[in-house]
Amino acid sequence: MPKKKKATPKEKLAAFLEEQKQVLEAKTNLNPDEALSTLEDHIEDLEEDDPSETLKELAAKLKLPASPTIKETFQAFLREQEKRLKPSTYADIEAAIGLLQDYIDGYCHDCLSDDERELFSLLADQGEEPEMSELVGPDRIVENYTSFLNYFMIRKVICDAQLKKAAGTATKKLALWLHKQGHISQEAADEAAEIGEAAARYLPKAEKAVQLLYELSEYTPVRAHDLEDEDYHDFSEFTITKIQRGKLWLEGLGGEKVGPVEVPPKLTNKLEKDWGITCSLGRYRGKWYFLETANVYPN
Repeated sequence: MPKKKKATPKEKLAAFLEEQKQVLEAKTNLNPDEALSTLEDHIEDLEEDDPSETLKELAAKLKLPASPTIKETFQAFLREQEKRLKPSTYADIEAAIGLLQDYIDGYCHDCLSDDERELFSLLADQGEEPEMSELVGPDRIVENYTSFLNYFMIRKVICDAQLKKAAGTATKKLALWLHKQGHISQEAADEAAEIGEAAARYLPKAEKAVQLLYELSEYTPVRAHDLEDEDYHDFSEFTITKIQRGKLWLEGLGGEKVGPVEVPPKLTNKLEKDWGITCSLGRYRGKWYFLETANVYPN
């Protein structure tokens, strides 16, 4: 049995108008032509405020979805890297780019313009909720490097030092590739590549420092409940103000100064001045110790 042909939107509207015309004829003193004119005026008013039309106009104005989108750009970059890299190296680069896409989709809506936010809102109202990487173009990628590497990879991602190093390496490679493809300027590529290169150095160092600090705090000879208030600093973020081999000096958010804190030399080799450490500290028999530790934040 042949399928019934679906009515077009215009045919549906015509059928609706005919039906409503008959209703109005029965319930009012309007003649058929007046009833039809009244309905057509009403439909025209509705069409002027039709969110789908506003959506189309705004999308056209913003030239969105971009061509290519960020998602499509990542896919093209990874296809090229897969041909050039060893499988193990490629796996790390792929994972790092996946994290960058997750960050852009989940954390970067504050970077949108007012018009772009309105477009996302209209899409949501229409029951469509595309990810940011499915709408905007590759020129918007490197503006997120600093917050991705210095915030997201440190505070939100739990992974080993190898993947954290890969995040820096991948972003550097991507920045240079984006310029080669004509998506960003040489200046933007150089600046972004520098950010990625630095991250490839400090992120794994910070991750190893986290592990060493945790091990150190496990063997502290005293706990917080054994200390007087003047010998204890509660869990907070402290900044490293000075480093010597095997010694750290710290300053809390309230200006409280602590140090020296004696630590293994291999730990001071992984830390740098002005980096942050979330921890609690205690003084026992004249010496400061890490009681609890959580994270290390490169500056």
